[in-house]
Amino acid sequence: MLGTPCAILSVHMSNSKRAGEKILVADDDLFYREMVSSHLESIGFTVVKAHSGSIALKHLQSHERYALAVLDIFMGGKNGIEVLESFKRSVDLCELDDVPVIAMTSDDSETTEFRARAARASVFLLKPFTKEALTEAVEQLVRDSVDRCPLDRI
Repeated sequence: MLGTPCAILSVHMSNSKRAGEKILVADDDLFYREMVSSHLESIGFTVVKAHSGSIALKHLQSHERYALAVLDIFMGGKNGIEVLESFKRSVDLCELDDVPVIAMTSDDSETTEFRARAARASVFLLKPFTKEALTEAVEQLVRDSVDRCPLDRI
């Protein structure tokens, strides 16, 4: 579980390389929003928090550059899948591909995972997950994103 002490995976990218890289964390559950955010900050990322899908969508549609987004699937109002679908409709697909998304939920049904992946979530994390699982997913997605879209192409 995220709240339990555990060793962090060895960090492949130095914190100085992460300085200024923003991650959007959206969850209506304060516990998960804060735990995910504080962990990401502890490994060097700047975190922007959203307590609803509507606020998350506004952040994603702004002119801010996000290294990735972590979205809860089931939030009140607009859920994570609806956020992804709305964002997908509002930007060109190249821009969407530049913002990888980790979808997180406590719903372990295949239907939920299928819907998240169909909405273009890059990674599906089932709650509760470990800090190691989160770190591994984030590092992989950030590396892949940098390979696809160099930072000078903002």
